[in-house]
Amino acid sequence: MQIIDDLSQIHLDKDTILTIGAFDGVHRGHQYLIGQLLKKARHTHRLAGLITFHPHPNAVLSPRNPTRYITTPGEKAALLERLGLDIVAILPFNQEIAQTLKEMGCYYILFGIESGSQHVLDSLDKGIKVEQTRAAFELCRKYGFRTHAYVLLASPEETAESLRLTEELVDEVKPDTVHISICTPLVGTYLMEDCQNKGLINWKDFADHDYYLKRTQTGKLPLELPELTYDEVLASRARILDRRRRRFFFYNLRELKNDFLRDPSIQKFIFRYSFYRKMRHYFG
Repeated sequence: MQIIDDLSQIHLDKDTILTIGAFDGVHRGHQYLIGQLLKKARHTHRLAGLITFHPHPNAVLSPRNPTRYITTPGEKAALLERLGLDIVAILPFNQEIAQTLKEMGCYYILFGIESGSQHVLDSLDKGIKVEQTRAAFELCRKYGFRTHAYVLLASPEETAESLRLTEELVDEVKPDTVHISICTPLVGTYLMEDCQNKGLINWKDFADHDYYLKRTQTGKLPLELPELTYDEVLASRARILDRRRRRFFFYNLRELKNDFLRDPSIQKFIFRYSFYRKMRHYFG
C-alpha cells in the first residue's frame, strides 16, 4: 500500500476509485464503505484509494472549537492498511486542498450534519459543532461543490425544540440533496447498549429495525421519547422534505444533463439515471 502526504507523490498505473473523508477511528461504518469501494475496484480492475486529512477539516473550518481525535495519523494508516487499500493519502486540509479537490474533479460532498441542536450532537458524542456545519457548507459554496446532508431525527435527547433547530439549520445551509433517518440503534453499538440500559428501546420485531423505513409496522418510534410522538417526528421530516421536493426534482434533471455533457458515456448515463431515481427514496 502506498502511503503519501503529498498528492504529487502518487504513482498510478491504473484508473483509481477514491473515497474522501476524515475516517477518524476507522469504525464499522467506515469499514463497510471501504469494503464496498474495494469490491467495486476489484470488479472493475481498478486501484482502490482513500484520501483523508490531518488536521481534521473542522480545525480549518472552525479553528476556535477544539478538535478531538480518536486515532493518530499513524494509527489510522495502520487500520486502513489492514483493509486492503492500494493507496492512502493523509493530507493537511486547508483552502488549497479544497481548491485541489475541485481541480481533480470532485464535485459532490456528503455531510453527516445530523442535528441543528448542539445538545443533541453532544449527547451522540459527534465531536462537531453546529458552527462547523455552517462553515463547511459555506466553503463548499465557495468552490462550487454539490452538497448532501444526512439528518438524524428522534435520537435519545430529541425534543420539539431540537427538531425546530434542525429544520432551521437545513433551511440555512441549503444542501442540494438530503437524507433523513429516524434514529434506530444498531445491535452491538454503544448507542444500543445505552438505550437498552435507559429502557428506551421501543420495538420487539426486528422487521422494524430499519432506519430506512418510511413508517414502522408498529406505528411507534424506535426509541421511546417522553417529549415527542411519532407523528411529531414524521411531521418534522415532512416539513424538511416538502420544502425541497421540487428543487430536488429539477436539480436531478439538471445534473443528469450536466453529467452527460461532461462525460457522454451511455453506461455512465444509465448508472446516474438509476442513482438519481433511487435518490427519491432518500427524500421520504
